[in-house]
Amino acid sequence: AAIRIYTRRGPVIAGLSLIDRLLTLDLSHSECARVGLSRGVLLKILGNLSLARSVYEEAIQHAKASDERRIEGILFGQLAILERRCGHDNKANEAHQIALSIHREVGNRGAEGLLLGSKGIWLQDLGRLDEAQACFKEGLTLLSRSGNRLSEGNLLALLGNLQLSRARFDEAQQIYQQALAIHQEVGNRVEEGHLLCNLGILLAHKGQIEDAQRHFELSLSINREVGYRSTEAKTLVNLGNLHQDQGRPDEARKCFQDALTVHKEDQERKPCAVILLHLGSLNSDTGNFDEAREQFNEALTHFEALGHHAHISSVNSYLGLLLGRMGEFEEAHQHFKRAEEFLRSINAPLHLAELLYNRGRAEHLAKDLDSARETLAEALEIADRIQLGTDSELGRNLESLKADVKP
Repeated sequence: AAIRIYTRRGPVIAGLSLIDRLLTLDLSHSECARVGLSRGVLLKILGNLSLARSVYEEAIQHAKASDERRIEGILFGQLAILERRCGHDNKANEAHQIALSIHREVGNRGAEGLLLGSKGIWLQDLGRLDEAQACFKEGLTLLSRSGNRLSEGNLLALLGNLQLSRARFDEAQQIYQQALAIHQEVGNRVEEGHLLCNLGILLAHKGQIEDAQRHFELSLSINREVGYRSTEAKTLVNLGNLHQDQGRPDEARKCFQDALTVHKEDQERKPCAVILLHLGSLNSDTGNFDEAREQFNEALTHFEALGHHAHISSVNSYLGLLLGRMGEFEEAHQHFKRAEEFLRSINAPLHLAELLYNRGRAEHLAKDLDSARETLAEALEIADRIQLGTDSELGRNLESLKADVKP
């Protein structure tokens, strides 16, 4: 019970200390499996993924020795989430299938619902948004029947993330608020910090800058209190974006570098690549073109190795704008074309509008004003369709470009 409290409310390190004391006792295989599950979850929160993997694998052996099928299924599910986070999709899929089979065998609807959530994250990374949404909704149906409020809150947050990526801001905000209420109700400080960060991202998209910054700072405070390093880094990245958008490059760079340090220590490939993308964008905006190009290309190498097409598209968009600034317009066009083909194939209007804005800027730099106006017209049409007002950062940027390319 004490370990469960530390897992939800922190400090995480205190939970690990308690587990170390438990491990000095003469525990049965069943007890070792349960303690291993808790230890793995806490290590994952701290970002020590390699040790968490070893702990899960050892705990699985204890679960098998005691015929604890229910715990074995949960352990394989956690292992699948961890391998997915490390970019090991084949290992993740194998663990996922074993976990799913066990959950269905023992009738663990709640765990099956969570497993569908982890699969939804993977599908979202691949750009298969409709399939991801179906996974989240099916998982929520299972969780509502099981009465597992904590897991229901977790899966609601994932559905909110998906709706945010589709520019369904009001729907995403409503879902986030539902999830936040659940986690505050059950006292889950770890996920409360995570949701405050997500709400900050949403508010920034809506142009509510002061509210967004307040949510990020609250999230940072909670994450540092409970020791949740991965969400601390995520919040730093988004706070950095906010500083960059508000013309504070030095504050932005510090946030990005601090976040990169956290993920490099934890040896997490995908988050490191995301931060390199943000640093590249900042260096591109501040005229450090060679450094930006190096960071974009490094990020692209990571994402291509991971097979994350949505992120590959983002890097191509940023590279297109950078090469336009450098006067390499033909190569810039090729990067925009690759990104555009993917975004149109998955129906991601917000990201497509951002891409078209960047392409329009590059065409403006190339003094191809007719193309820039045509590109801008489509971006504005999308912005109007998804109700992206001029109070948002992208909305303001589109209006600024409109003035620049006016006949």
